[in-house]
Amino acid sequence: MRDKGLSVKIIDEHIATMASYPTHQTDEEDEGGMLIKLIQVRRILFAGGSMVTSRNNGVVWPLRVHGASRRNLIQLGFTVIELIVAITIVCLLVAVAFASYQDHMTRKARAQARAALVEVAEGLRMQYTRLGTYETKALPITRTPGDGEVLYNLSLSKAPIAATDPKTVFPASSAQGFTLRAVPVGGDACGTLLLDHTGRVGVVGDGAKLADCWPR
Repeated sequence: MRDKGLSVKIIDEHIATMASYPTHQTDEEDEGGMLIKLIQVRRILFAGGSMVTSRNNGVVWPLRVHGASRRNLIQLGFTVIELIVAITIVCLLVAVAFASYQDHMTRKARAQARAALVEVAEGLRMQYTRLGTYETKALPITRTPGDGEVLYNLSLSKAPIAATDPKTVFPASSAQGFTLRAVPVGGDACGTLLLDHTGRVGVVGDGAKLADCWPR
């Protein structure tokens, strides 16, 4: 209480001095700001807290606030537990967003491979209409995407292929028929995508489902 009374007394002296001391026009703003600060410090002392003060060129400056004022300041911040919870939530959101992004890119690459198979098959059918054969020296599309990193390689199957779904055998490519395949460069749940000259589609891969890999 003695420190509190002394601090209030010192502040009152400064307030009285500053209020009575004549100032120049250019100093009015600075003096007024200091006077407001002193009045605010005095209010803190009467709000139930206490303040340790120091003199610096005759000015009282607050160093540390105790009691009710300090509790009010703590309530404005975060506790360590709240900070850890917030960081954990952010990390989970980032992980979910990244997984969703990867799944989107995988589906996009698969869709590009399916579209390329359909385009090549249409070209071979048009060739068969003109020339009476599906045989060709080279496919117009051999990879997807066309630029950048290769995600699927396209080719004609030279031997029969047993599909996982549906459980049937796709024919080897010849003058009278063909089986196009898109083989993923990396791992993919759908495995190899198949398309033959009749328009039948299939997949080759453990657990691969036609409904998921060739959606209608």
